[in-house]
Amino acid sequence: MEFIVWHYLSGWRWYWKRVFFNIKRVFHFFSLGILLKSLFAPWKRLTVDDDTVFDIKKIFENLSFNMISVTIGAIVRIILIAFSLLIVALYLPVSFIFFIFWWIIPFFGWSYYGRDQKRWGNVLKEIEKEIKDSPERSSLIITESEAWKFIEKKMEKSVKEIVMSVKTNKESLVDLNVESLEKLMTWFLSKDERIEALFQRLETTKEDIILAARWWDERQLFWKENEQNKWSLGRPGIGWGLLFGYTPNLDKYSDDLGLKQKFSDHLIGREEVVKRMEKVINSGKNVLLVGDPGVGK
Repeated sequence: MEFIVWHYLSGWRWYWKRVFFNIKRVFHFFSLGILLKSLFAPWKRLTVDDDTVFDIKKIFENLSFNMISVTIGAIVRIILIAFSLLIVALYLPVSFIFFIFWWIIPFFGWSYYGRDQKRWGNVLKEIEKEIKDSPERSSLIITESEAWKFIEKKMEKSVKEIVMSVKTNKESLVDLNVESLEKLMTWFLSKDERIEALFQRLETTKEDIILAARWWDERQLFWKENEQNKWSLGRPGIGWGLLFGYTPNLDKYSDDLGLKQKFSDHLIGREEVVKRMEKVINSGKNVLLVGDPGVGK
């Protein structure tokens, strides 16, 4: 019965979240943003720039070549933009039709129900309930939760004893906030003024725990690697190649830093760096980062 209630009251949100993500994936595959920004850019950056002076024939040859390159680039990009819009226009009506069947037959929503049950909201609600019932046991409740296991793993240091030393009571619940694990840990760690000094002994800070908690919040929708892949857009598609040209040899010896890296699970507090990198990559600018021993694109 819980599943049936979920399916008809909130399950539809998951369906449309997936629909809009698929639309976003189509636009990302065609690199719609890059195509629009570079609509009148030369075809694969093929231009002629000659410093020859007072040669009218050469000047007109270069000008005509550049105009042809821009025209070809514009035509191809307009066709791709139109094709991507056509795919979305066909996909939306099909999504509405299938939604009717999805709504009538709850079975189709079972997989989404399992995902929703693993979201942070349900976990935090249980933690909130236990803390309100036994506020003096809040440190034990937090450190025995699945969320804390994630934090401690990412910290790579045993800070459990320090966290267990934090004491709370009923008066502490006045400003309790469990909208996210980040806010919960911020509330909890603020209840002991000694906490900062204790963390310094381990060469860490309470901000590190809060950052790890924020990371947990962001990862709850994708609790497995295959789920992360389902909701990952990947690198820009067709438009990227049209703008910069194809670089198969460079691709063999380079890493796209806009994609999820294997070492990213060990990073904490690098959200701003990642956001800036994604912004640059999605802007259509050609960025080459050289490092040791390889090259990153």
